[in-house]
Amino acid sequence: VVPVSDTVFTALFDPVLGIEAATTNTCTIAPNPTLGSVSVTMSQPDTYIVNIYDNAGRRVAGRTFRGQSVQLDISHLPKGNYTVTVQSHNMRHASTLIKL
Repeated sequence: VVPVSDTVFTALFDPVLGIEAATTNTCTIAPNPTLGSVSVTMSQPDTYIVNIYDNAGRRVAGRTFRGQSVQLDISHLPKGNYTVTVQSHNMRHASTLIKL
C-alpha cells in the first residue's frame, strides 16, 4: 500500500510589494486503498475541512480539524471509489480514495 501524496501550491499576493509568493502544502492520504480508516496529513498546520463524497456526489463523511492531521473512520461505507476534499482558507485539494 502506497500513500497518496500531492502538493498544493498557493499563491499569496502582497499588496505592499505587488508580488506573489508561492507556498506549498503537501497533502497525504493513507492508507489508500483502505479497509476502514484513513489518515489525512497536511505539511502545514492550519484549520482544514475534510469531506468524503461518493460517486453520486453525496457527502458521506467529513469533519473540521486544526493542526496537521486527522483520522477518519469510514468502515461504515460500502466498497468503492470516493473523492476526498481538503480545504482551508487559502487552498483546496481533491484526491481519489479506494475503500476495499
